[in-house]
Amino acid sequence: MTRPRKDRWSRWGRGSCEGYGLELGALLRFGVTRHQMGSEQNELWGVDLNGKSLGRFESFEAATAFAEDHARALLEPAWAEWQIALAKPPARRRIRAGRRR
Repeated sequence: MTRPRKDRWSRWGRGSCEGYGLELGALLRFGVTRHQMGSEQNELWGVDLNGKSLGRFESFEAATAFAEDHARALLEPAWAEWQIALAKPPARRRIRAGRRR
């Protein structure tokens, strides 16, 4: 399987063996795969993040929307905290004269 593009959903497979991948940097790798359930051809779409299943959905649109919402919920707080960390450089400890470790 080829690695998905990093800026959009990419499709892999064909026919009843179909899936999509979305890679966000080196941190988040989402997969959405179609699952045929039973002989009645009921299909569900599974969502996974970095190989861990997050659930199954009745439509492709619901599965990708869930993955995108999940990514947003993970990334927005981290981005805000990163901006704060950049604005406050680490304070250096002062070593008192004559004191050694």
